[in-house]
Amino acid sequence: MPKHNGKTRGVFERPKGSGVFWIRWTCHYGHDHREKIGPEGLAKAEYQRRKVAVRTEDYCLTRAEAAWRESRPTLFADAASR
Repeated sequence: MPKHNGKTRGVFERPKGSGVFWIRWTCHYGHDHREKIGPEGLAKAEYQRRKVAVRTEDYCLTRAEAAWRESRPTLFADAASR
């Protein structure tokens, strides 16, 4: 894992001292992604998984969420509000 000033790049705690860690990574499409993960150990592991998925599977969270939204059925309440 790349380190910067003793910290793992792409993993940060917000708010400071809360114990809640986030990851930040960039996909091949140029999107900056941030995800709330939880404990530091889990965040470091998830960061590494995301980096590998971007390199090997061309993963993009924005595109994955859009595909998920398209695949789920339209609810009547959603259609009525439109």
